[in-house]
Amino acid sequence: MFDFIQGNIEDIDLQRCVLLVNGVGYSISISDFTRREIMHLKETRLYIHMQVKETEILLFGFYTLEERKVFELLTSVSGIGPKVALSMLSQFSIGAIAKAIALEDAKTIQKTPGVGKKTAERVILELKDKIGALDLAFDEEMGPLDTEIQGGNEVQEVKEALILLGYREIEINDALRRIDVNQPLESMLKDALKQLAKNQ
Repeated sequence: MFDFIQGNIEDIDLQRCVLLVNGVGYSISISDFTRREIMHLKETRLYIHMQVKETEILLFGFYTLEERKVFELLTSVSGIGPKVALSMLSQFSIGAIAKAIALEDAKTIQKTPGVGKKTAERVILELKDKIGALDLAFDEEMGPLDTEIQGGNEVQEVKEALILLGYREIEINDALRRIDVNQPLESMLKDALKQLAKNQ
């Protein structure tokens, strides 16, 4: 029914946004990637996947067509519902997901809340050929399986500290790419926290 919805951003939080279109507010579930892309905008276009249930209609919105395609592939796998698929897209970039599937890296996929070993293996089995056909770049800007961040052991220590503070790996990698990772550990941690605060 909907291919995309374009309107003013009336409200946004970690898991959803409200787009105002001709006096109607559409509540749309979003990934963390999409949230960070639109959080500073006044107006945006989201590509929509609609799920119709007996008692409600759910809208899922994506900043790019590629993200929607990956979402729809993920939800085609038994055991992967919309919430789990959004969680995976919040945990990893689409390039990182494609790389994990291509390399049959079930352990990485299992990092998604709600995804066990058997489900991760099913994702790989059912999507390896399909996701390859999308020709997604493995070296996107964000994602724990993307290009490695250069630095010493201090970088890993900072990442581990930030994970303990509750930050997701995709957020941490994004922050570390924006700072000098060759500085002392304490300074690196402070700068990373400043970058993370900007995206909240």
